[in-house]
Amino acid sequence: MTVLVGADIHGASPVYEWLVGLTGAVDVLVLAGDLLTADDAEGQRVQVPSIVRILGQSKCPVLYIMGNDDNLALGIDDELIRSAHGRRMEFGEYNFVLASLSWEKVRQRRRGDWG
Repeated sequence: MTVLVGADIHGASPVYEWLVGLTGAVDVLVLAGDLLTADDAEGQRVQVPSIVRILGQSKCPVLYIMGNDDNLALGIDDELIRSAHGRRMEFGEYNFVLASLSWEKVRQRRRGDWG
């Protein structure tokens, strides 16, 4: 299985277009957080339709999780583009489980006061 992974894209349409252009040669595209610009929720809401439109051209399934800079979700979960946050996703004999943690939660865990 060939997996293409992108993260910290922060709403850069050319990066999404580049990744989608590579999807004909891979089995799954994983987007691992910080998909939108580090902006307010309303500014990110304006971005979502164009990002979803680009991802809709993928030639393979797209799994995504939102990151600590994302104030809202992409709001799509269909056969091609799926939120994978905390869900087990099966691809033949392979399974994926993705989860997003904020930096603050990671620091808390290192200190031993995980909540």
